[in-house]
Parts: sequence; structure tokens; C-alpha cells
Amino acid sequence: MDEKENKKTVRTFAVASFLNDFSSDIINSVWPLFLTTVLGANMAVVGFINGLGDALVSVSQAVSGYISDKIRRRKVFV
Repeated sequence: MDEKENKKTVRTFAVASFLNDFSSDIINSVWPLFLTTVLGANMAVVGFINGLGDALVSVSQAVSGYISDKIRRRKVFV
């Protein structure tokens, strides 16, 4: 991989990371309000859903890390 291609890859990942962080910050600030006011959920349900989401992220990271170690390819999972 030449230097120009490498810089393009880094820029692409930087933009993708920025957009992902930006969108998740927006959603995370509005999500509890939506659940409680629109759907009528109580705070225990909000906490359960947030905890379940965090657990799913952790499990998927562990599984994808294990698989990437086995097949020795990281880029597929990025």
C-alpha cells in the first residue's frame, strides 16, 4: 500500500469515526426523553435498555475480535 492510499484510508476512517460519534451523541441525549415521554416507559426500562445495548456492543466486540484473530484479517471487521 503506497503512502497516498494509506492517507486516503486514514481520512476515510477519521470521517467515519467522527460521523459515528456525532450521531451516537445526538441519539444518546434524546433517547431517554423519547422513551419516557413518547412511549411512556419508566426509568427502570430506560436503564435496562441502555444496559442491554452496552452488553450487546461488548459481546459483539469480543466475538468479532475472536473471529478476526482466527482468520487473521482485521480490515473486514473495521
